[in-house]
Amino acid sequence: MKTSIKTLAIIVLCILTFSSCKEDITEPPVVLDEISCDSIPKGTEGTTLRMVWVDPNPVGDDNFNEKITFMNFAKGGERINTAGYYFENSWSRRFDLPGRWIEPCAMSEFVIDEVELFENDGDTLYLYATAGDKLIQTFVYPKTTEGVKLRVR
Repeated sequence: MKTSIKTLAIIVLCILTFSSCKEDITEPPVVLDEISCDSIPKGTEGTTLRMVWVDPNPVGDDNFNEKITFMNFAKGGERINTAGYYFENSWSRRFDLPGRWIEPCAMSEFVIDEVELFENDGDTLYLYATAGDKLIQTFVYPKTTEGVKLRVR
């Protein structure tokens, strides 16, 4: 009896696997609205680096796959080196941004590859300048759907 149930389970698994391969799985395109240098998100005066996109619940395994995008909103030609910045969540999990130059009005995406930082059930992110641990920006987000990128405003 055990053998026949085991065999039946294998057959059902094979049928489900092969039948799902016949379908063309297409995902709707992700439409990212334009971000201009004139639409700087709220934050501390005196710095132009801001979080603009957060991907807290990427498709598949969240570990080493979460992403955050920063933008330099300086219109005057000042580029920013991200080495002096970090962000953390409400659980005080911290991620130091590696040194990378971001040109004026340009964006740069960082993959969080050291720790699972973003909570899928919602969280608060804090962006700091390392010098003096100056809080620059706060972003609160709700529970997220897998694969949905959040726009920081």
